[in-house]
Amino acid sequence: MLWNWTVRLALPLLLGVLAAALHVMWSEAPYAPSLLDILGTIGILVTMLGIVVWCVCAWLGSEGDEIEPEHEDHGVRPRPL
Repeated sequence: MLWNWTVRLALPLLLGVLAAALHVMWSEAPYAPSLLDILGTIGILVTMLGIVVWCVCAWLGSEGDEIEPEHEDHGVRPRPL
């Protein structure tokens, strides 16, 4: 349970750090953006997209619901006699 809340709180913080990095790269840079800046931005945006998906799954996923394992006969249960 502690691990779930650690992930739930750390992922939005990580998104904020990456957004701050993008802000510094694009709005406060003293030079014109180069090809490496564009490639780095694409990499950061792809990473942020993955973190957003992970964050949504961490917040909306079930925390303690265990799924009942399927039987050896592929989910078909025998009828009681």
